[in-house]
Amino acid sequence: MKWLTLLLFSFSVIAMDCEHCVDAELNTLSSENLSNVENVAEASSCESLPKVDRVIIGDSQNGATWSKSYFGNFFQRCLSEHQESFVSYARGGSVPIHWVNNGGNDRINTIIRDRSHSHQEVKPQELLKCQKRLGSIVEAHKPKEVVIFLGDNLMGSSEAGAKSQFKQLLAQVGSSKCTMITPTYEMQVTSRRSVSAKNLENTQKIIRALKFAAAGKCRVIDSLELMKRSPYFDVHKKLLKRVKIEGLGGCTGASSNDNIHVCGGAAKDFADRVCGKLFN
Repeated sequence: MKWLTLLLFSFSVIAMDCEHCVDAELNTLSSENLSNVENVAEASSCESLPKVDRVIIGDSQNGATWSKSYFGNFFQRCLSEHQESFVSYARGGSVPIHWVNNGGNDRINTIIRDRSHSHQEVKPQELLKCQKRLGSIVEAHKPKEVVIFLGDNLMGSSEAGAKSQFKQLLAQVGSSKCTMITPTYEMQVTSRRSVSAKNLENTQKIIRALKFAAAGKCRVIDSLELMKRSPYFDVHKKLLKRVKIEGLGGCTGASSNDNIHVCGGAAKDFADRVCGKLFN
């Protein structure tokens, strides 16, 4: 009888183990099925993104979240006056490598703009995976031209490091035409410069790196040269004058020592000049 009892106990243990195996397998299958459903939904959402003439990516110069008197706001208005379709993606603090394969900036909200939306702020958890990197953005929107406005967050980087990042980014453009907008002069401040690395010497360094990477691949809009002819350019101090546009905040008060973000009258003039270059 003892051996029969042991045999029955063994069968019971095996049966219990099998129940656990089935539960575990069902849980695995459920997770896999859910993941597959999510992937299909993601792919479908990416496929439904509009095909556009122009994709633009940038940092907080093109996607400031705290006010609407900056380059990106005026750039959207100017682009909307033309017939060509566009979509703009911008994340504050981003550098070229963040748009290639580095997720270090993914926690930042993305500002998305097109003709119908002047300032959509999208949280990281709401952003599609295909909207995070330039390669997948290009694949989803299939633009005729890619416009890149990055570089101000590289001011503290070496020229060689900046070259490497820009080269990796341009490899994501594919067969689309490409235009790169360089950083421009720093803004006039009230009492102190909030970003010490943003100066003419470092700006020129980043422009050299950008032009090196873009050679033979992309048109370059040199924003130093562009803004030399601006009425907001102080030819003696080599900076842009801080002139508030009535009814729009963000260029005075707490922002009056922000020397890196072009704002107010200078931002509108800068955006209009860049926009004009794109359509000429």
